[in-house]
This record gives sequence, structure tokens and C-alpha cells, in this order.
Amino acid sequence: MPDASLAELGKGEKQAILLAMSFGKNALLLMDDAAGRAVARKLHISLTGLVGLLLLSKEKGVIGSITALWKICAIRGIGSQMK
Repeated sequence: MPDASLAELGKGEKQAILLAMSFGKNALLLMDDAAGRAVARKLHISLTGLVGLLLLSKEKGVIGSITALWKICAIRGIGSQMK
């Protein structure tokens, strides 16, 4: 494993980080898990979370408003573990 701290992560976070590493500097990792984000930062992987993705989508004109999407996420509990 490239970094010992990867062993402490869940399977999904670990796989996402390894995939991002395989893309090198072109990768943007989408992750809200605090432990996973800490490892990604340590490995110098560019990352964003749900809020960042919504704001970028709004900025690029992909979505018109993040209000409705944010309400759906709140109802489903998505992004509730963000720190």
C-alpha cells in the first residue's frame, strides 16, 4: 500500500483514494469522510466534498440552483458527516 494510513480507512474510501492516485495530478477526489479527506490531503490529492461539488456545478452552469439539491441532500442525510 502506498501509505500506511490507507489501511485505517473503509474499503470505499481506500479504493477512491487509490483510483485518484492512479490519475495523478488530473484527479479531483469527491469525498466527505473526514478520515479519508485527511489521508487524501497527506497524499497531496486534490479533493472536494458535496458542498464543493454543488457550488462548482452552479458556477459552471450545470445546475441552476443548489437550494433544491441541498434540501434533498439534507432530507437524505447526505453530507451530514462533513467537517
